[in-house]
Amino acid sequence: MLNLLNNHPKSLTRILLFVFSILIPGATLVFFGKFKNGLFLGAFFVLVLIFFGLTRWITTYEGAITLLFLLVAMHLIGILLGVVFFLNFSKAAFWNFFFYTIFLSLTLLFLFIWQSTLLGVQVYKITSNSMKPSIFAGDIVIVDQWKYNNAKPKTGDIVAFKLRTGSITYIKRIAERPDYARNQDQHAFFVLGDNVMQSIDSRHFGVISPSLIEGEVLYKVYPLSPL
Repeated sequence: MLNLLNNHPKSLTRILLFVFSILIPGATLVFFGKFKNGLFLGAFFVLVLIFFGLTRWITTYEGAITLLFLLVAMHLIGILLGVVFFLNFSKAAFWNFFFYTIFLSLTLLFLFIWQSTLLGVQVYKITSNSMKPSIFAGDIVIVDQWKYNNAKPKTGDIVAFKLRTGSITYIKRIAERPDYARNQDQHAFFVLGDNVMQSIDSRHFGVISPSLIEGEVLYKVYPLSPL
């Protein structure tokens, strides 16, 4: 395959483009002249993401594992088919590859930016050890922002929320109220960090209103594991 690329002028550029095509689903097929095949695979890739979001499968750990397996499998199939079907790299193939990678990259970027609205999920990177040993600093978690549309938060849930006076998102666990908080708003929630010695929580800022809760933390994306 590299010999094929080396037979063309500016072979280094073509090799770099091929390496880049491996990163974009279906782009390897487009790179080697199979535009319609690559477009079909890329569209299927995006539809699988949307389907898992709308059916809420992405909100379960098992669903996340299944989605990851499917996406990796489809991506590898695209790369292998691209190698199997490789053709001479032409000017037309280059422009097809260029526009395809731009279009799919923008589509995936759109899904990432609007994931909360379209899929009802949000991704957060944890910056403290206040939820240790459940969640550590540097972990990346998935939050289901539609979870409490038809259900009420309950004791034991790990939730993401903001305070009324700030823009920082906190990740804490809903806990039973201590005696000194019994007389506070009965519709609000008392939250604690699992690592109580290093957590800023309801002991400091009081109970939180249900309207401030953004959703339930479901599982860790990195490292991938349930909570």
